[in-house]
Amino acid sequence: MPIITKSAFLVTFLLFIGCGQKTQTVDPSLADADSDGFSIADGDCDDSDPTQTPEDADEDGLSSCDGDCDDNDETLNQLDSDADGLSSCEGDCDDSDPLINLLDMDHDGLSACEGDCDDRDASLNNEDNDGDGYSTCDGDCDDTDPTLNGIDKDADGYSNCDGDCDDADSTMNMDDLDEDGFSTCDGDCDDENALVDPADIDGDSYSTCDGDCDDNDALLKPEDQDGDGYTTCDGDCDDYDPSLEIADADGDGFSTCDGDCDDNDENLIETCSYTETIEIGDLVGLSSTCSTGQNLSMYNGCGGGSFGFQWVDTAGKMPVEIIIEMNRGISCASFNPSTTLNGQNSGSFAWSYESTGCYCDPSTDLLTWTVTDVGGFLINSTNQFLISSNNCEGLTENPDWSGAYAQVTVTY
Repeated sequence: MPIITKSAFLVTFLLFIGCGQKTQTVDPSLADADSDGFSIADGDCDDSDPTQTPEDADEDGLSSCDGDCDDNDETLNQLDSDADGLSSCEGDCDDSDPLINLLDMDHDGLSACEGDCDDRDASLNNEDNDGDGYSTCDGDCDDTDPTLNGIDKDADGYSNCDGDCDDADSTMNMDDLDEDGFSTCDGDCDDENALVDPADIDGDSYSTCDGDCDDNDALLKPEDQDGDGYTTCDGDCDDYDPSLEIADADGDGFSTCDGDCDDNDENLIETCSYTETIEIGDLVGLSSTCSTGQNLSMYNGCGGGSFGFQWVDTAGKMPVEIIIEMNRGISCASFNPSTTLNGQNSGSFAWSYESTGCYCDPSTDLLTWTVTDVGGFLINSTNQFLISSNNCEGLTENPDWSGAYAQVTVTY
């Protein structure tokens, strides 16, 4: 039913009783100047403004005359329900929460109503300064670096703000699943095996993640230092010597690391040797010729001094002994000469002669000497064996050796 205000009733009554009688003056407070249905007498606080009435249209307990800024919206009024000093009409976007209002309490340029998630902390707001799509309120730990934000893109439970080293790869994260003290972001190549990690415990520049088979032994590592295709982790017994390896090239069941002295010959395993024949061009200190018989005999000119011969090593390995056979030539006395191998003492032996005196060109008169002190031997180099002398000594060709003066057998 239409509301009949007090002023409208009085005006109608006065008009009715005034008919046929003298005209009387109408009280202005009873008039509805702005045609909003309310006069001043009805409580219209501003009868010149139809938006200002005493009516509570939105039934929020307040009319526009009470200060309701929008009497068609019950959420907007001048009440300060959360006692934060601001009403919804003053812009409080949530008048039930005192922490959410238009005040910029941390002076970062944004209020809680504008999206500031913590208006007590100026470092937290909803601005995206680095353009990565995330603000500090979204969890961006560094809003000046677009590579850092609080989003867990690979769903591994960590963002790069948490320390995730690769947030596009869920296998790279901060978890230490095997509890060895390292995560995949720390370089753990197998985070399910506590025996494998990036630590280099023995200081050989390799970790178990690099393939170190024993990280407590610096001698064992995955590096092939001699280039033979095998490392000490593979079983190479000497990774500085390419001739020593674990391969069994000749199929005899033994490698050079097992002691095979010639891994290209299945018949040679524990003992290998080579023999060099000494010809006239290999002689040292024997420049005089004594040739009264069928074989050419060379001697030292009877002036004393050392004499002997030299040969080039072809095995490339350190020998265990050297057997020297010489076909004695001119000799005037028996004595025990000392010998040297490349200038290093290699022992002494008995030089004997026939008691008939000095003579030349014996057909075959062998002297044999086994050298066990081989410390002076030179691998893959020229080796020189010398005999000390103080009289007339020499060597003669041996027809059984095709004219050679001596033979050297190197065993390794």
